Amino acid sequence: MEEEAERILKIFKENNVWYQLYEHQPVYTSQEAARVRGVELKTGCKSMVLKRKDGNFIIANIAADKKIDFKVIESFLGVKLSFAGRKY
Repeated sequence: MEEEAERILKIFKENNVWYQLYEHQPVYTSQEAARVRGVELKTGCKSMVLKRKDGNFIIANIAADKKIDFKVIESFLGVKLSFAGRKY
C-alpha cells in the first residue's frame, strides 16, 4: 500500500496539486475518518470503487457528506454500474 501512496503523492507533486496528508489508524467509514482527523465530515472525500457491466472498475471520488448517485454517474459515463464486491 505504501508504494501506491507514494505514486499518488508523486503525481500530486509533479502537477503542483495542493494536498494535506493525514496519517491515522485504518478506518472504514467517512465518519470514522473525520473523527480521527478532528474535522467536519464535509471536509473529506470518499473514494467509491464501482464495477462496470463489462467487468472493468471505476473509482468515483465523492464529498464525504454526500451519497453516491448512480444515475448521474451512469448517465455521464454511458454504462451501468454497481458497487465492487469485497473480493476485489
